[in-house]
Amino acid sequence: MMMHDYAVIGGSSSIHLSKNISKKLKAKLLKPRITVFPDGEC
Repeated sequence: MMMHDYAVIGGSSSIHLSKNISKKLKAKLLKPRITVFPDGEC
C-alpha cells in the first residue's frame, strides 16, 4: 500500500520538486560558506 501511495504521489512532479528543493538547500548551504570563506573552493 505504501508503494502504491508513493507511486501516486511520486512521478515527474515530485522529482521536479525534489530537484528544486535540493537546489534551494545547496544555495542556502553554499552562500554562508562563500561569505565566511571567500577564498574557498570557488
